[in-house]
Amino acid sequence: MKTRDHVGPLTEENGEVITDDVRTAKVLNDYFSSVFTLEQLHNIPQPNRMFDGPNDDMLRDVEVTAENVLKVLMKLKPGKAPRVDEIYAVVLREVSGVIAEPLSQIFQKSLAEGVVPLDWRRANVTPIFKKGKRSVSANYRPISLTAQVSKVIETILRDAIMEHLTAHRLISDSQHGFLEASCLTNLLTFLELVTKTVDDGNPVDAVYLDFSKAFNRVPHQRLLTKLRSHGIGESTAAWIEAWL
Repeated sequence: MKTRDHVGPLTEENGEVITDDVRTAKVLNDYFSSVFTLEQLHNIPQPNRMFDGPNDDMLRDVEVTAENVLKVLMKLKPGKAPRVDEIYAVVLREVSGVIAEPLSQIFQKSLAEGVVPLDWRRANVTPIFKKGKRSVSANYRPISLTAQVSKVIETILRDAIMEHLTAHRLISDSQHGFLEASCLTNLLTFLELVTKTVDDGNPVDAVYLDFSKAFNRVPHQRLLTKLRSHGIGESTAAWIEAWL
């Protein structure tokens, strides 16, 4: 049977062991907050414009249909636990045929106005143990569990953005992560390079890099300028900014 990993007990810098749940939560919250990037808003660098198509081809608005919503609802995993909205995914799936149309109207209004309801941005932050000692707060990473309904509109928006980036060839050939079959395409590309180099009689050195707390450190304003440089603007960019 699957078991949930426990958290802690954590140890303070002075060596004190913390067993109280409230204090444990505060220590983890303080650590997670400490690694966020504080941007100098007066000095945001402007990236090169990557989108060179006509303005009509920019991703300004995302159209949400009942069919799209129904498709995403039916893909929800029924075993998922309820989030902050206390709604089970299996319930959303069972009533998907009834709620797809009203949800599509709510989603469309939200995207068109660039407004994200607070309930969709609330999250249960769960600490997940990575490696090392369980007593060290730095060895945990935060996972934000938002409402199931929020995940539906996020999925629709993500698919629209991916379609836009792919259609205009805005994703570098060297990027494999977060794309379909990323592990396979990365491995095949790397294997081809290594095989050809070895066949030519040359050695191969591999250097592995990892960005510490990469997702936690994403600077939001720089991310937004990158989105706009890739032809994602107006209400779509406004919605993402509101969500961030």
